[in-house]
Amino acid sequence: MRRLAVIGTLLALILAAGIFSLCWLQSYTNRLAGDLEAAAGTAETDPAQALEQLAAIEEDWSRAERKIGLFVHESPLRRIGEAIAASAEWLRLGEETEFRAAVRTAAYLVRDLARQEMPTLKNIF
Repeated sequence: MRRLAVIGTLLALILAAGIFSLCWLQSYTNRLAGDLEAAAGTAETDPAQALEQLAAIEEDWSRAERKIGLFVHESPLRRIGEAIAASAEWLRLGEETEFRAAVRTAAYLVRDLARQEMPTLKNIF
């Protein structure tokens, strides 16, 4: 009977950790996408300030990428990092149209990451 209690406790802990990680991922990706969109808005009036925001976003992403990499495949994370870096590069070059497209792509990839990881019937099967 004690073994069943230990197994049940371990399963409950694993389930709780999984739910917590998914909730954290959802929260983080929403915040990151919002930050990217805010940087895009700032770029219209103050490109230098937007570059600073993008540098902070890149730094934050590099820290979070290690945590997210524990439970998410590496390729989507790499694509997000590349999209954020590309948007910063387009802004440095002064290419407004390319910058807006790159920021929209990065924000989409970030939101899509959370959507792909949510345990829906489509994702499970």
